[in-house]
Amino acid sequence: MARFGFTLIELLVVIAIIGVLASVVLASVNAARSKARSARRVSDLRQISLALEFYYDTNNTYPDSSNAWRSQCATWGGFAANDVIPGLVPIYMPIFPTDPSMNTPNANECCYMYTSNVTNSDYAVLDH
Repeated sequence: MARFGFTLIELLVVIAIIGVLASVVLASVNAARSKARSARRVSDLRQISLALEFYYDTNNTYPDSSNAWRSQCATWGGFAANDVIPGLVPIYMPIFPTDPSMNTPNANECCYMYTSNVTNSDYAVLDH
């Protein structure tokens, strides 16, 4: 009499193959997410820099940071998004972007930071 079905070994082999395929796909998706976050950060920093140049063209100076770093991070001062760079929002950009990792458990450490020198003739923007 012929029996139909799968042996335990066959089932375990199929489950192992599915597990390996799932881990490969998951690793690829995580790498793509990381690259997307990095691309967004670069785009955000370019947008901020462009808005700062528009501000400079209008005012012949960069926004005052009182010679200190300003950011949304609680560990670096904790300004509201629209107050990180004084006078930039909403005139030169509609909203101030936030770091893509800001909604993670390390939210207090993921933000864009701004400072200008004493004479407001130069500035620095970075992603922390």
